Amino acid sequence: MGGPGRRRAGGDPASGSYPKHAVLMTTSVGGIAPAEPPARAGFGALLMLASAIVASTLGLSVRLVEDAGGWQIIFYRSLSMAAVVVLYLGLRHRRLLLTRFVSVRWAGVAGGGCMAVATSLGVWAFLNTTVANVLFIGGTMPFFAGLLGWLVLGERIRPVTWVAMAIALAGLAIMTGEGLSRGSYLGDLLALAAMACFAGLIVAMRAGRLRDMTPLLAIGAAFAALGAGSLAPTLSISPHDLAVCVVMGAVQSFLAYILFTIATRHLRAGEISLLGIAETVFGPIWVWLAVDEVPPGATFVGGAVILVALVAQGLAARRLDAARPTTARGGAP
Repeated sequence: MGGPGRRRAGGDPASGSYPKHAVLMTTSVGGIAPAEPPARAGFGALLMLASAIVASTLGLSVRLVEDAGGWQIIFYRSLSMAAVVVLYLGLRHRRLLLTRFVSVRWAGVAGGGCMAVATSLGVWAFLNTTVANVLFIGGTMPFFAGLLGWLVLGERIRPVTWVAMAIALAGLAIMTGEGLSRGSYLGDLLALAAMACFAGLIVAMRAGRLRDMTPLLAIGAAFAALGAGSLAPTLSISPHDLAVCVVMGAVQSFLAYILFTIATRHLRAGEISLLGIAETVFGPIWVWLAVDEVPPGATFVGGAVILVALVAQGLAARRLDAARPTTARGGAP
């Protein structure tokens, strides 16, 4: 969080964890064909929806923090996530745990750095703009990933993706234009920067796609905890806020990644990208119901445009995935 269904070295299918829209890079943008057709699509769809719904509650959790500052939230959330990921890997690999960390090489370190910056910026974005803005801007991440993959890895971008990027850019302009005119644009810019860093995380995972990249999650969380711990004025925190941060890291973030990882074994890229949109849809609803946070109208207009771009991209990817077996047998491309 290779493409979905593609087996990595060691026989573990989809052993890396990708952010929700990451698999757009593997097939619909990168053009990497899966080695085998998806299995148990209904089961995979349920897991993907569950992953997206769990991830959509993260913004609400930030709103439920009472007194802790951004660096404190990042420190305890990241520390708890790193601990749970290491425990998970330890149970899976036991004596080979250290070997698994070494195997991610430079891609794991670079990706971990991108993840640390992205998750930190994401928390600060939630603290400086509406949850809806952060999540809708998050919908632009596949397109950042596509551009960066093109520049760094030379992965081809299909014409439909260029069109979807242009549509998403228009939605982004609508959403952020009002804030820019009022001077209240910090949170939106932080969210945008976070998506660019998440794109770097995806490209790093793509570079190491033949290895188990799950340790990258622990590396990134550890980097974020170290950075936040050094920048926080104090690590003193109330029991309530500590509990919220631990749930964010050890339960919500970890569970969302693991469910997503399993779901990618059973779904095609287009299906994953479409189902992942649930995160963007549900997130603002939880905050509206729980803390009565109602974003401005421009957020919904711009967000709807971004969702159109994502749906168009997802449907195009699904059609290309469905046609790929014919191509593999020597049919028309």
